[in-house]
Formats: sequence, C-alpha cells, structure tokens
Amino acid sequence: MTDIEELDTRKAKDWITAPWSDEQVENINRFQNAGAFHPFTCNCPHPERNYKLKATNEGLRCTDCGWDQRWVHVFMADGSAMANWEESMSRLGLWPF
Repeated sequence: MTDIEELDTRKAKDWITAPWSDEQVENINRFQNAGAFHPFTCNCPHPERNYKLKATNEGLRCTDCGWDQRWVHVFMADGSAMANWEESMSRLGLWPF
C-alpha cells in the first residue's frame, strides 16, 4: 500500500461525505453552534459576517455566498463529540450553561 492509499483509507474512516441524514445534519449543526469547538468556516472573506457554515442534507453551506463543503469528521455527524463534551462539562458543573 502506498502512502497515498494509506492516507485515503484513513480519511475514509475519519470523514463522512454528504448527503447526510436529518439526524446527521442536526448533530453537525449542534457541533457548529456549540462554541465548544472551532466550527468549519467559509473560505471566502465576508466583512462583519458570520463565517460559520450551516449543515444541510447536501453539505455544509455558507449562508452568505453559497460556498460549500461536502465532508465533516465522523465524530461531528454521529454526535459523539458533543455527547462527550457535554458529559465532561456536566461532571465539572459547567454544563448546561
């Protein structure tokens, strides 16, 4: 296996591409809006605008210019990142806000 093939195999395990189910869209948007992690943002400059991308069934989309991204990390789509973060913060008495 070449380095490129190995990298592609690793990506396939760690990333999920659109289209996404309604549940996955909900999980991705929850991740994007939580403020606990750096969200995916638009690649284009938008002065005084929100750069954060919004998940749809077809992918992440900039609500300002329409730029899109069609992949996310699996932990964003399956909800595990938010569940683990909320559990940890709850144990520390820091969640819910």
